[in-house]
Amino acid sequence: MTSGLGSRFDGQVAVVTGGVQGIGAGIAGHLASCGASVAIVDLNAVAGGEAERRFKSSGLPVRFWACDLSEPGQISSVVDKLWKAEGRIDVLVNNAVDHGPRAGMLDYALSDWERVIQVNLTGTFWLTREVVKRMVKAQIAGNIVNVLAIQSEVPIAGYGAYVASKGGLEALTRAMAVEFATHGIRANGVMLGAIYSGSTKGGAPSNAGSAIDFESVPTDLDKSIPNLARRMGRPSDVANVVALLAAPASSYLTGTVVVVDGGRLLNRGTDPFGPKPAETSG
Repeated sequence: MTSGLGSRFDGQVAVVTGGVQGIGAGIAGHLASCGASVAIVDLNAVAGGEAERRFKSSGLPVRFWACDLSEPGQISSVVDKLWKAEGRIDVLVNNAVDHGPRAGMLDYALSDWERVIQVNLTGTFWLTREVVKRMVKAQIAGNIVNVLAIQSEVPIAGYGAYVASKGGLEALTRAMAVEFATHGIRANGVMLGAIYSGSTKGGAPSNAGSAIDFESVPTDLDKSIPNLARRMGRPSDVANVVALLAAPASSYLTGTVVVVDGGRLLNRGTDPFGPKPAETSG
């Protein structure tokens, strides 16, 4: 994967949450290929160890750190350990997500709601706070990139908590940009449409292919996405934009949300991940 104009991170340290597979792994691998030392932070220790070995076998400086983003104490501890190990953090990509169960709001359990909000919004806030506090103390003009979703604009039924968390994170991204500007720290967001990842792979018309290869999208799935690009997005599509937003080439951008959806918001086609006919008939 080649880096975009100005998207080099030599001597920098990047943290990517949810970086074990799919979109997060694509972002982590790309930043590492652009010269960054990358820390992937994820809940799954087994998958995390496998991902670290996979990256290192490809010659990429990526290290795994286990953390449950629903636990503020774990977040503070892992940031402290990471900072001591690396000496700095220059880029934070908040990609980790909990979709929660698919259920209507009238049936949604409070515990499920709280878990989704805790991971996607509160955990992201706390992790960013812990990282930025250290950036400010070390006088590092860092970059925050938050991964958002077009569902905050065009929700799919059954994901109320997820939709609310992503809408909140979009607003929080702008609040971060305002508050961190005096420290030379930028905050931007990427709002994603349908990207081939763990969440889309299982619910797709076809579930073929390698468990870790998210660049090769099954043909029938690619053709089913109703966007202007006429294909599903790949993790590399997201990684390129994340790298550009975090790079010096985008130093004039902060509080910006870049929509990476292949033109989905401009199209009115039926979403294949929406409710099936049986779910909506009455």
